[in-house]
Amino acid sequence: MKKNALLLGLGLLCLLLGSCSENEQPPTYVFPLQVGNYWEMINTINCFNEDNESTYIDTMYIWIDMAMTSPSDEDCYRVKYRYSTTDPDCFYYEYVVNRPDGFYLLGWSNIGVLPPFKGMKAKWNPGLFRRFVKDVESKETVWLDEPRMIMPKSCKVGTEWNYPESSHYLPITYTIEAKMNISTGCGNMNCHTRKSIVDFDIDWEYYDYFCSKGLAKHYYEEVEELIDEHGNHIDNQTLTWELLLKKCELN
Repeated sequence: MKKNALLLGLGLLCLLLGSCSENEQPPTYVFPLQVGNYWEMINTINCFNEDNESTYIDTMYIWIDMAMTSPSDEDCYRVKYRYSTTDPDCFYYEYVVNRPDGFYLLGWSNIGVLPPFKGMKAKWNPGLFRRFVKDVESKETVWLDEPRMIMPKSCKVGTEWNYPESSHYLPITYTIEAKMNISTGCGNMNCHTRKSIVDFDIDWEYYDYFCSKGLAKHYYEEVEELIDEHGNHIDNQTLTWELLLKKCELN
């Protein structure tokens, strides 16, 4: 009898565990949007080969300065940021919102000219969420006809979404990969990993790591072949670009 009762109990436990596993919800993510939230990120660009090395380092100051309404009457927030190497009066804005299915970029605007980062490609935009836009130096306010999901609320590994080429962007595919621990100035962060692949002459692949405090890290690496005027190989040039969270103050 005791043996039968034990087996029955183990069977029920297995059923319960199986039921819990089937009903387990995927991890979720909501970006911390509140007026007054503030971040500092170290922006580092390295471009080097065997003959020379060029390193560019500055600080990106970021804060949510106001809640507002988009032209389509959607409540959203304005993220304001500047770089330590630019004129203090030069600001850049991105308009974002948390929707029921994820965190979205609605648009952006520039008050000033983006800094001439060493090694930067023409289509690189050193913004917070709007990277790889075509109109890098435009000072016009852009509201996207199709807002871009930056992070889905449901962060199940393998989740994939993409956008075709548009007047502002090249084709891009996003994928959620396994979580990673990232060491930042605010401590070790357990982060959701988003891989981005931009469809260009050669695919550009970069990674963003999101944690409860916001964006913890952005990383891009590329190896480019250097050739002479006759098309002969000279050297390989490695370029890396990293944004790393240094400080944050959340309300």
